[in-house]
Amino acid sequence: MRFFRLIAAVSVILTILVSPGAGSGKAGFEFLRIGLGARPLGMGEAFVGVADDIDSITWNPAGLVQINEAQQTFMHTLWLDGISIDYIAYAERLGPRSALGAGIEYLTSGDIDRRNKYGNLVGTYYAYDLMGAVSYAHKIGKNISLGTTLKYVSEKIEMESATGIAVDFGGLYKFSKMQIGLSVQNLGQEVRFRTSPFPMPLVLKAGISYKPISTLVLAVDVDSPIIEPISYRVGCEYQAFRVKNTRLFLRGGFKTNVISYLDSLAGLSLGTGLRCNEWQVDYALVPYGQFGETHRISLTRKFGGTTKNRNSFANTDNPVVDTIIPVDIHELPDARKAEEIYRDSLRWYKEKVIEYNLTREEEISLIKKLIAKFEPMGVDVGAFKKVLKAFENAK
Repeated sequence: MRFFRLIAAVSVILTILVSPGAGSGKAGFEFLRIGLGARPLGMGEAFVGVADDIDSITWNPAGLVQINEAQQTFMHTLWLDGISIDYIAYAERLGPRSALGAGIEYLTSGDIDRRNKYGNLVGTYYAYDLMGAVSYAHKIGKNISLGTTLKYVSEKIEMESATGIAVDFGGLYKFSKMQIGLSVQNLGQEVRFRTSPFPMPLVLKAGISYKPISTLVLAVDVDSPIIEPISYRVGCEYQAFRVKNTRLFLRGGFKTNVISYLDSLAGLSLGTGLRCNEWQVDYALVPYGQFGETHRISLTRKFGGTTKNRNSFANTDNPVVDTIIPVDIHELPDARKAEEIYRDSLRWYKEKVIEYNLTREEEISLIKKLIAKFEPMGVDVGAFKKVLKAFENAK
């Protein structure tokens, strides 16, 4: 209930801070509504309820607490009419309950022809948009996290320019195989470009994701921009195969906001991703009907992916071990719930062995730490002891 009260409070603040011109039908800094990250875009922009990696910075900052290791990403976009977009970001955990991230986006038009009143070419000019963001997320309970992103935005067209400050708020509630996300994006005072005032492109988003099996994610988002009708997004991500430390992902999605002025296929998006150890490459194809297609490519590094980039787990006092052990283990409420959390940890352990490419010594160290945590609470840790015995017999 505390989560929903906080969201209600944010909604009240919105009604106070939204500028009077928000319903005028025009907004400034429209580039903020262009999605970032090839993975979310390949899923049809249905990501507010997924938000489980570094892309959370611009989609739902509350999701940053779900990263298990430091992450860095770079995205390049070939957008419409010669426009290009570049984005770089970094995020890391600050502890078992909080995470911090930052990113910079740069959009440029390239050279634009300048013509006189007779239509004759007299030179060129250019336009650019810039966004710098800092995000913080904190877990306030077992299943609830909140986050915020502070943005500095700047726009220049020829000799005219404008700057502004915007804030995003996000919330994430996780239960069973589902996640519910809420996000308020681009909250800020109106900005003045040339002689006219424009409101920020404020948008309210809600999303839900469902993971019926470990290799499939289904997601639905509802977007409510202040100056446009409500639109919907649906998307999915499927892990097609995994061989040792290599995984292939297939993605698809659909959004409704473009089919009112473009053909229905313009709402479709397709994507794929390949992860090998700590590196992941993602690609998204997003068509815009007669205007052409846009291509998004992201390269992401997850620094915890191999033993080369982190300390060994062989020392059970190593703080990195505590970093990757599920948070719930550190905050066991009572013995009554320990059995349920133990079962979740067993599933988690099996996933992390592959994800982190643990060595034999590191895996043994992690198993011993889990046994030491649960056995004193009367939990039957036979499954972990069986794995440990298999390692000992293999010596």
